Amino acid sequence: MNRSKLSIFFFSGSGNTEHVANLFSSELSKNYNVKLINIDDVMRKNEGFDDDFVKAGLIYPVHALNAPKNVLKFLKDHLPNGASRSFFVIKSPGDPFFNGGATYEIRKILEKKGYSVDQEGTVVMPANVFLKYREPFIEKILKTAKNKVSKLSDKVINDQKSLHKNPLWLRFSTWFFSRLESMGSPFFGKDLKVNEKCNSCGLCEKICPSSNIKLVDGKPKFGWKCLICMRCVYKCPQDAVSPRIFRFFKVRNYYNINKFKDIDQITSDFTPTKFEKGFNRCFDEND
Repeated sequence: MNRSKLSIFFFSGSGNTEHVANLFSSELSKNYNVKLINIDDVMRKNEGFDDDFVKAGLIYPVHALNAPKNVLKFLKDHLPNGASRSFFVIKSPGDPFFNGGATYEIRKILEKKGYSVDQEGTVVMPANVFLKYREPFIEKILKTAKNKVSKLSDKVINDQKSLHKNPLWLRFSTWFFSRLESMGSPFFGKDLKVNEKCNSCGLCEKICPSSNIKLVDGKPKFGWKCLICMRCVYKCPQDAVSPRIFRFFKVRNYYNINKFKDIDQITSDFTPTKFEKGFNRCFDEND
């Protein structure tokens, strides 16, 4: 039996959102022929993709209450016309507050392209800036994320219409903070440096989604096109990349998502701290 084709477009900096995209692919593959399309491959490597899907989705990490700049550019410049096809949007923030920001801008882009935005959801993942979460807390977040993906996938499969509210205050906050980040992210990029552990492997140059890193005399040089995706910081095998002034951005001893692949096998107890109790909405799995 030929199953309908569904394309999932995603962007992931440090790997969290790719994990969410893979979870959705696994769930939706029960009913669709799913194609995962990495936005980075389209934007940076000029890879093409088929336009024969009947339904599509977007999964992105939240940057300052909005999608990263390259995701918005992809939607405007590379996503084919919708022809009234159904589209779902999944945000993957590092906390459950404000549902990851307003989807107003993304929704307008998609509707202008001719898509019908029918489903929006939030799947919280461990944050990769500022704070290091406790391991039991990370485990709880990842377990909840897997259950949340299953519920949201059912809504996509059953064509349930469920959109987030975009009140004026949230739309303004998203516009303000995302523009503020757009102005500040180049300075974060220029603030990056490598220490003596750098072995000139060139990985950071190869994986930078905005081509912001160039090897000069064997050492990385950082330009003015940074997205603050943190990929170069956390993917460096030598842990050699760090900001100087903005060093508080980097989480020390950053967790490896691969360590938690067998999330169903994790049985550790979880007693939340006062800060972690703020995630109750996330753990209740309500959207």
